[in-house]
Amino acid sequence: MGPRQPHLRPACGRPRPVAALREPRPRRRRQPVPRDRRPDRGRAARRRATARTRTGVHRQRVRLRRAQGARHPARRGRRLRAQRRRHRGLRQGRRPALHPRRTHRTRGLRQGGDRLGAAPRIRAAVSRDRRRPLIGVTSYQDDAAWSVWNQRASLVPQTYVDAVVRAGGTPVLLPPQPGGADHLLDALDGLVLAGGPDVDPARYAATADPRTGPPHHARDDWESRLLGAALARDLPLLGICRGMQLLNVELGGTLLQHLPDGSHQIVPARFVRHRVGLVEGSRLAAVLGPAAEVSCYHHQAVDRLGTGLQASARSADGTVEALELPGHRFALGVQWHPETDPDDLRLFHALITASHRETTP
Repeated sequence: MGPRQPHLRPACGRPRPVAALREPRPRRRRQPVPRDRRPDRGRAARRRATARTRTGVHRQRVRLRRAQGARHPARRGRRLRAQRRRHRGLRQGRRPALHPRRTHRTRGLRQGGDRLGAAPRIRAAVSRDRRRPLIGVTSYQDDAAWSVWNQRASLVPQTYVDAVVRAGGTPVLLPPQPGGADHLLDALDGLVLAGGPDVDPARYAATADPRTGPPHHARDDWESRLLGAALARDLPLLGICRGMQLLNVELGGTLLQHLPDGSHQIVPARFVRHRVGLVEGSRLAAVLGPAAEVSCYHHQAVDRLGTGLQASARSADGTVEALELPGHRFALGVQWHPETDPDDLRLFHALITASHRETTP
């Protein structure tokens, strides 16, 4: 660059002298001081000197204070002021110390997650009233068709489910299966042995009549185990039609394999209405009264009563229409189908009432 360049010419027209270009001086940069050589100064240094990290606690520190009158190097030998001894909690980051647990405020609450804080007797009554008993209902295992499907299925008429629900229980379907009867009954509050096919005559040492239906061994075995376990547990049970006959057979009784035609089963798939008389003083009479109008559909009946069973209802022709087991909490069997009468749920109400488990405080 020369002195005659026009953009460097001053207003008076004289050239301005320009300093010769030279290399810039290198800037001095401060080197970092290692931590071990830094002087401890200020409040942060004093905190680092007095704080200790507690082992086993993530990102938490416990503030340790020196004894009264101790000398500290950061205070140039001066003594610390007197401090009151007080509880110091754990610190997490910049948050305040955690408050100690106040046990006097939770002393009246029930342990185990109950937040009601009510008396045990009241708490037990509330729990018992709000809980619907689980009622197991035995079921068929047969070919069924729905939508585009036609295959093997476990099913039960909807009337059984509706009757249990309307009476205040929760139905649980119990299809035939190889085992698990004891485990299931531990969770149930009651049992309904539903109607179905004829009981295998071999179970009561009889020869099959030509008019007896084909045996269903899987269902007979399954319901036999359920019935035995329910009686051993004193679990409330209600046998309906086939269920009453199975109750009699399992206790050593026998069956009449065929009744006279046109007596208790006239037209296929249609119930017969007739009147039955109940035995005075029986548990069934306490529920239904001296007589009842019932719906029947069966061609077999009880012959010889099983051990401990008593007949509590009979029809006009002398056929046993109901059985009960004295000494049991609730063990009834009826030959008719009470689930088909939605206006009379007295038997199911009695089962649900007996199925409420007693809850001790």
